[in-house]
Amino acid sequence: MPLDPIVSLSVALAEAPGSCVCLLGAGVSFDAGVPTAGGILQDGLRSLYRLEMDSEQSPDDEQLAAWLSEHGYEDLGYSSLLDLLAPDPAIRRDLLSRYFAGIDPGPAHEGLADLAAAGSLRVFVTTNFDALLERALLTRGIEPVVVSDDPTLLNHPRREHAPVFIVKAHGDY
Repeated sequence: MPLDPIVSLSVALAEAPGSCVCLLGAGVSFDAGVPTAGGILQDGLRSLYRLEMDSEQSPDDEQLAAWLSEHGYEDLGYSSLLDLLAPDPAIRRDLLSRYFAGIDPGPAHEGLADLAAAGSLRVFVTTNFDALLERALLTRGIEPVVVSDDPTLLNHPRREHAPVFIVKAHGDY
C-alpha cells in the first residue's frame, strides 16, 4: 500500500527543515500599514490627475473614473503609471519610499522572522517592494541574501549557502 502523500510530504519536511518556500504578497505588509499595489495605484492615479489638471484637489472616485476614461487612461496599469509619474529610477524610488517611510515590520513579518530563526523557513519569494521582512530578520541576527534582479542573483551566494534567501519577484524599490 502506497504512503499517503500528506504523510510523505510531512516526513520530507521534518527531515529537511527550512526546505519550504514561503510566497508572500501585499497582505504581509498591509497589516504593518503599507498600502497594497491597488491602493498605491489609486493614489498614483489621483496624483496624475492633479499633475495634469494643475490642481491641488483630488477627485472623488466618480470624477477620477470619468477623467481617466476621457483621457484614455482607463486601462493604465501600475508600471505604466509609474513611468508617467516617475520616469527616472531615482524619482521612482523617492515616490515609492513615501509609502514605506516610518513603517515598522508588522505581526506577519515578525512571525515569519521567528520561523526563519527557528530554522523552519529559509526561502521567501515576495512581490513586495518594502524591506520590512529583512528588518524583522535583522533584529533576530539573520542577515538575508536579497535577490531582486539578474545581476544580484549572479553576485550573491547560492540559496544553499545563505541563512535566509529572499527573492523579490518585482524588484526592490
